[in-house]
Amino acid sequence: MVSFKYAVGAIALPLLQLIWAGTAAASAAISAPTSLAAIPASTLTQITDFGTNPNNVLMFVYKPAKVAAKPALIVASHFCTGT
Repeated sequence: MVSFKYAVGAIALPLLQLIWAGTAAASAAISAPTSLAAIPASTLTQITDFGTNPNNVLMFVYKPAKVAAKPALIVASHFCTGT
C-alpha cells in the first residue's frame, strides 16, 4: 500500500512544476503596459493581456512593497465553470 504522503508528493511535485512553467510563461506574456515594473507596490492589479483566454479567466498580480531575495510564488487557480 502506498502511503498518503508519498502519493500526494508524487502528484504534487509534477503539478507544481507544471504550475511553475505556466506561471513563467504567463509572466513572459505580460506586455510592456502591464509589466511588473509598472505595477504599483502594495496593490492587487488585474492583468488583462496575458494571451488567449477562451474561458474568460481573471488574472491578478500582487506586488508587495518589499520583496525578499528569493520570494515564494503563490498561484491560486479556480475555474468554477471553466474546462
